Amino acid sequence: MPRKPQNYYKNRERFQILSGITTAPHGEAMYGYLTGENDGTIMYKGGREVTVAQERSLEILGTKLSTSSTGNETGTNPAKLIKAENGDIILEAPLGKIILTAAQIEITATGNKVIDKTGGVFIKGNSSVSISAPAVKVKTSKFAVNASHTITLIGKNYIDTIAGFHNATTIGDGTNLCGGIFTKATTLKNTITSIIG
Repeated sequence: MPRKPQNYYKNRERFQILSGITTAPHGEAMYGYLTGENDGTIMYKGGREVTVAQERSLEILGTKLSTSSTGNETGTNPAKLIKAENGDIILEAPLGKIILTAAQIEITATGNKVIDKTGGVFIKGNSSVSISAPAVKVKTSKFAVNASHTITLIGKNYIDTIAGFHNATTIGDGTNLCGGIFTKATTLKNTITSIIG
């Protein structure tokens, strides 16, 4: 006959080990260990885990890896892998920064492979978004910039635009700029013709 699970709690001067103890607001703890300052990890019934480090949490990984995935297929030899089979992964630093530093950083949105395979990357700043690099390249089938106030393009040497057809429209009076240029050119031609016969 299987033994009935027993609650366990061991309290020492500098640490605690517990199992079967209910703690608010997470519920029944299956296994956990805490320091005397309430830092530690508890695994709860139902598959939840809570880790508390009131100051810094530090992981040092990959010291014995002989190779790196840099330059090869992403993820071939990861020092750390975090995979959420379902749900989201959220990183929050309400009073600090989130800093990513690596030899190379790649961001890929694959979309939901079951429901919708279209994925998007969204970057939003409540003040500004800055990009700084010796070269910035954008490759896409469509490119749109929508500014509610001003768009400024500055090329200290030159600005080169190439298109099958250029069309610029002023919103203020609805006048088509290209149409205005063509109209003025036609007027000039008619005036010259009338003068020289």
